[in-house]
Amino acid sequence: MPRLNGISRLNRIRQYRNLDEMRQRIETVLGNNRFASAENVLGLARDNIRPETQTTPAPATIKSTGEPLTIVVPCHNEAQSLPYLDRTLALLSDHLAGRYKPRFVFVDDASTDETAQVLKHTFGSRGNARILTHTENRGVSAAIMSGIAAAQTDLVASIDCDCSYDPLQLDTLLERMRPGVAMVTASPYHRDGHVLNVPGWRLALSRGLSLIYRTLLRHKFSTYTSCFRVYRRSALAGLSLDHGNYLGIAELLIRLDQAGKQLEEAPATLEARLFGRSKMKTLRTVAGHLRLIAATASGHFSPSIKIDTTHVKTLEKDRG
Repeated sequence: MPRLNGISRLNRIRQYRNLDEMRQRIETVLGNNRFASAENVLGLARDNIRPETQTTPAPATIKSTGEPLTIVVPCHNEAQSLPYLDRTLALLSDHLAGRYKPRFVFVDDASTDETAQVLKHTFGSRGNARILTHTENRGVSAAIMSGIAAAQTDLVASIDCDCSYDPLQLDTLLERMRPGVAMVTASPYHRDGHVLNVPGWRLALSRGLSLIYRTLLRHKFSTYTSCFRVYRRSALAGLSLDHGNYLGIAELLIRLDQAGKQLEEAPATLEARLFGRSKMKTLRTVAGHLRLIAATASGHFSPSIKIDTTHVKTLEKDRG
């Protein structure tokens, strides 16, 4: 049985206590009792049983029509999450069918577990999927930028590999991606957003940082650090980041804000991850955000757009 993280400590005790005894208990129940069908127990004649009027519908065929959309998935040590992600992306593709034509770019950010093998086995043979690899760990925002650079569509979304934001929520973001909008970011702290099973201390830190960013930036959002976003790729042309880790997520929004781009925020539900562990170093990330806030407030943070030649070279190496 998989060990799930997104449940309370009490529920974890209820769920996993005495699991080692379950096999013996099941065998005892099966051995000490007789079992029969409801048909036999109730004495029903098979001719009197009404046939099913509804059958389970076959999976919908993914339509090839709709606006092209690239979905970027940054991955670092996510071998446990990928099977669940695979099933979720199948539902997402079916949900978007006819309106959007999804393509997927998976970026393996130098994982040290079996992420590379699972990615290749699960998505390697699919015509609408592409796998990029960083030869060294560069961080989640660098992985997202690699995926955006590799995308061949103007509409690009980035999602979390662990599905802490349900990918089906992309609909809410796509609705706000009107002409002229450069980016739509998800927010669990939006008045219509929700948070489930996330520790209170983490929420307090995140809300506090968002409050400070809100006083400095033109766009008054509830959240500035969500990886769950939809981008207009043409609006990011030539943009590079000084930070490749989680700080780069906020930095990207800051650069777009200071460049005068039109940005939108959409409500979303954030849940604690079910599989694996978070890669974020909390204290180091908070300290980095405080430095980024100080640089933004003092005007030392450059909002200029420049060509990131290092990023392009690394991407070309990944393609090889």
